[in-house]
Amino acid sequence: MSASPKNDKSTRLKRAGNQSVKGSGEGLSLLSFWLAIGLFALLSGGVVVYNYNDNQEADEDAYFSVQVETTVGDEQNAICKFQLLIDPEQKERLQKRQKELEVVASAMLTEMYQGEQRPTLAAVRRQLYVAINQKLPRKLQIRDLLIQDCLVGNS
Repeated sequence: MSASPKNDKSTRLKRAGNQSVKGSGEGLSLLSFWLAIGLFALLSGGVVVYNYNDNQEADEDAYFSVQVETTVGDEQNAICKFQLLIDPEQKERLQKRQKELEVVASAMLTEMYQGEQRPTLAAVRRQLYVAINQKLPRKLQIRDLLIQDCLVGNS
């Protein structure tokens, strides 16, 4: 019987030792898990902050209104109102060039409505955008052109 308790005691010690090794392995994997969660949260926060700053810059757009009245085709009047998408700091410089913008737009409308067929509104928008950007210096180039109203007919 004396041999039995020794064997029993040594087996208990071996089992206890094996459990502590397993416990440190579990602790290491738990630590790795929390580090991965923390890294993921940090990266997610960085992405949110980066996108928030991009949206702030996008909100700083400004619109510049232009209205053109001209005669096109067979003595038909054309009234076109459109908005130019610009940077806010361009607004003052574009106001100084408003007459020039109106002349360019008037000439483009007259040219487009010379033929028998009427151009589509998308074609008018595209041509106005190109003509205005060709006439303006590089620092004043517009980003987009939005047509509010374009009426062509006898009045």
